[in-house]
Amino acid sequence: MSFKGGIEFGMKLKKLLKSVVKSHGDVDDDKKEIENNVEKMLELFENNSADVSYGNRESSSGSSDSGSESSSDEDKPNNNHGQEVEQQISLEEYKSVLEKLNVISERNAELEAQNNAMHAKLEENEYLANEVAERQTVLTKLENELQTLRESFKLLQAEKELLKSDIERSKDREGSLGLSLKALQDENELLMIEKQNNSRMLLENEEALKKLKNDLEMIVEEADKVRNENVCLREELEKTAQEVVILNQQLAVTCDEKESSRTVAENLKLESVNLTSENARLHLENRDCNARLEASAMRVFHLNDRLLIAEEENNNLKTEVLSLSTHMKEAEKTIDDVSMQSGLMKEEICILQNKIDELNHQLKVKDDKKLEIERRSSEACKMLQLAQEKCLLLSAEMETMKNENFCYC
Repeated sequence: MSFKGGIEFGMKLKKLLKSVVKSHGDVDDDKKEIENNVEKMLELFENNSADVSYGNRESSSGSSDSGSESSSDEDKPNNNHGQEVEQQISLEEYKSVLEKLNVISERNAELEAQNNAMHAKLEENEYLANEVAERQTVLTKLENELQTLRESFKLLQAEKELLKSDIERSKDREGSLGLSLKALQDENELLMIEKQNNSRMLLENEEALKKLKNDLEMIVEEADKVRNENVCLREELEKTAQEVVILNQQLAVTCDEKESSRTVAENLKLESVNLTSENARLHLENRDCNARLEASAMRVFHLNDRLLIAEEENNNLKTEVLSLSTHMKEAEKTIDDVSMQSGLMKEEICILQNKIDELNHQLKVKDDKKLEIERRSSEACKMLQLAQEKCLLLSAEMETMKNENFCYC
């Protein structure tokens, strides 16, 4: 009975050991199955210990009976020897089972500790994997942001180049405007000098014209005087001619009285000679007056021509002065426009310079952000590499533990 119980106990113990080893062969099985198996082993161990104690008592009673019977009957020594062998085998199996059970319990505790450690490592690996996934997502976002920053950097570079070209064009335009402004200023100075010269010439011409007018008035007055004198002389000549005619008539009338009045005649002759000489002198004076009158008329004519020429020149100068004034006004307007345009260009250049400074600041901020992203990316890559190495180490440890469990099985 005890030998059969020992065999059954050994079979059940082997099954339980196989189930325990099988359950511990896979690390991911549930702990409840191990606990149930251990409880079954303990129950079986208790039942088996009760059976063994009962068998021992039965064997002891049997041995006493057999002793008495051996004293009385010597024909049954083989049966007693067989029972003793069975008892020794069952005790040895029991001790070996106890030792194995202790070893299995210790191994179970070790495996449970390893299982807990592996679960902790697996949880840590899952946490690291989640963190790596999150870091990978962050890294992807950072890479996308870095790509966006690179594209924006390229756009900013292109915009910066455009702004540089605009600034260069504005500088060239400002230089050309400065040159044109300088040329206009030089031209304005030349026009001012020419205007001053023309004004001076106009004043000189006006003064000359005034002098010519004064000379003309004086000549006209002299001509009037000469005309008046000529009229007086003509009247005197006419009177003298009339007197000569009267005297000739009287001379003709008094020819007969010539002799009687020689003295009177001589006197009259003398007076006639005097009158003739006076008449000749008056004729000469008249000729001189006529010559002077003609010269005065010619001079008046020339003065009139010069006056017309001076008036024409004066009109031309006035027209030229008006055109110069108009041109100067246009030049001043052009200078004002150029100055205003230059001011606008300077303001635009200042705005562009401020915009360039702002873009440079944004570019610097982007570069700093890019460096920060690259630093964070390198740190994430290092952490990812460390996590991968840790995962590899954990995988190697898991493989080692599986191999150890397999070897133990």
